[in-house]
Amino acid sequence: MMSNKSRSDPPFSEVEHFVLACKLWRRSQLDRHLWQPPCAPTWRHDEVGSDRDRPLLDTLTLSLIDVRLPKAASVLIKRRRILSSSGAAMQASAMTTAFPFTHCHPRRLRDLLKSGAASRMPHTQLSPHELCELQDTFRASLPTCDTDPCVAQRHQIEPLRTYKDPREPTLAFSPLLTTPIRYDCVFATMKYLLSLVALATALNSVQVSHAAAAHASLEKRAADTITVHLDQCRGPPQHYGSGMLYGAQGTNSPPQSYLEKLGINSAPLITDISAGGAQSPTSGWGSSKAHYDARFMTVVDDWKRMQALNGSFVIKTSDLWGADATQGPNFPFPGDGGNWASYDAFVQQIISDIKKHGMDVSLMTQIELWNEPDLGKVFWARSQDQYLEMYARGSRAFRKAFGPKSDHHLPLVGPSSASPNPNNDWFKKWLSFVRANKDVQPDIYNWHLEGGGTNDPVSSSQAMRDLIRQYGLDIGLGFQTNEYGTREQQRPGYAAWHHARYEKVKFHGMRGNWAGGPALRDNLAGLLIKNPDGSYAETGEAHVWAIYGGLKGSPCVTQEGHALDSYGIASPAKRTASALVGNTGFTGTANVVFKGISALGKGASHLQAEVQVIPYNRGAAVAAPVRVATQPVNVEQDTASVQINWTNADDAYLVTITAA
Repeated sequence: MMSNKSRSDPPFSEVEHFVLACKLWRRSQLDRHLWQPPCAPTWRHDEVGSDRDRPLLDTLTLSLIDVRLPKAASVLIKRRRILSSSGAAMQASAMTTAFPFTHCHPRRLRDLLKSGAASRMPHTQLSPHELCELQDTFRASLPTCDTDPCVAQRHQIEPLRTYKDPREPTLAFSPLLTTPIRYDCVFATMKYLLSLVALATALNSVQVSHAAAAHASLEKRAADTITVHLDQCRGPPQHYGSGMLYGAQGTNSPPQSYLEKLGINSAPLITDISAGGAQSPTSGWGSSKAHYDARFMTVVDDWKRMQALNGSFVIKTSDLWGADATQGPNFPFPGDGGNWASYDAFVQQIISDIKKHGMDVSLMTQIELWNEPDLGKVFWARSQDQYLEMYARGSRAFRKAFGPKSDHHLPLVGPSSASPNPNNDWFKKWLSFVRANKDVQPDIYNWHLEGGGTNDPVSSSQAMRDLIRQYGLDIGLGFQTNEYGTREQQRPGYAAWHHARYEKVKFHGMRGNWAGGPALRDNLAGLLIKNPDGSYAETGEAHVWAIYGGLKGSPCVTQEGHALDSYGIASPAKRTASALVGNTGFTGTANVVFKGISALGKGASHLQAEVQVIPYNRGAAVAAPVRVATQPVNVEQDTASVQINWTNADDAYLVTITAA
């Protein structure tokens, strides 16, 4: 679904997408050591709009659509945050507007059909007509520039200016171009490229097949409805959606009080953390044992903090090796040259250190073999065959030490795939390998949900279940997604929606982390804002998480709407029920329906409803949820309904009913 991002939002996603466009323009695969400007030597700005640029535009557009765009962006954003202070030049970005489709000349359609465009766009089902329309639309936005701001050579990154955003450090970066430039042309070029990326992403999400469908997806719906079934509420809260990737470091950054504030008794809000010392000042085992030792001590600190909250912990062994997207071009990987001695010693050292520090707590400590090995050469820069050998050696060694028959069962988590799907040849080969070597089957199947669309654990887990059965494998202990949600989705509306979805699948998900450097291991993955004086403030999302963890009672079965879903919970002893309602892009009238009111107790025929909004506030600090309504609610046929006038899809809502 297309974002309802406000025109006044800071230009995070635009500039991030521009960085992606820079990479994709010149290269078909990610290369973290070479940053290229967004143009080819054969293209100049004064040529835009002429027939000469059309083949290049065709190629660019097709490549943008066909390279699993959102995940590629994820890698670049994780590796280096690039911001811009020139937000005004980006305000008219197509990321914040509807995309007009005008007339496309039949000759263009014919040329695109001849080029095989339709067959090369499996992810979007975009027609040739729409393809040339979107090109024409964005080409028209470019001015004619008399100076070419692009250079076809390597260039460095230097600090430029500061764009102050409450969620990130104040250091900003911009490409240092080696020729005189007109910045209006640079930003116009950025706007053009990011618009292609944004539209391709949106089309990938909604799977349009004709222009009318694209227009329809942008229309504001009159109403959407979610239902909470109060007669189907069972057990204590489990908070399945409350894990996160990194987000804390040391013994008090952020202060443990923030983690405790987000937890309730022995059921912590933050149920899982995944960490391995990534992007700490020292590298890992691949550089030296001393570097590994320093990283492992950060793991010990993080593990102790989670143990204090009764939460589980996933050890990321690839980060302990040093493969965290900051490694250099000559960095060694396990098994290089057929020599496995170093990797075998590495695994035994981890086993020894886990035991030494008392971290071998059954089920609460888990081991991830490698992070996103299928994502280009970012985290695994070797062949898949070499990876599979590493995976097998590591699995067997860890299982021998901490297997299910031991007194200290530490589940193995894998394959931590960036894109597990039936069309991914890498993933199919991994499944075939595991089928042939069932002693290396993971205890917990895990994957990442940071691609296009809503990143829905409900649909993706069903697809994973079908794949596992297709290959004759066992589900094991179940599923886990130890990274979920794009940066654009880290807002109260989507946070509440994801929590609701994880309550449906009943396995644990961990919030993705889009920071880099020290911020990667601080701020609770962006839930908090670190102020210049070192203190912290809470975002709207932090309040969503606190509400999710703080609601008391028994979770209820809920029925989702078209773009809405909710986490419902009831406490008959207090004659109250609540719905934390999330949103994937809807504005309009939302109906929150409570069925089975009699489950709240005898005589529950007169209700009082309270509606609170948890605002996004453009990512800035939010003091508290805001009460927007209190009203009596009628009960008819054991059902009550409360309406919300949802004006900003990035916000979340809490609806609470109390029986008199």
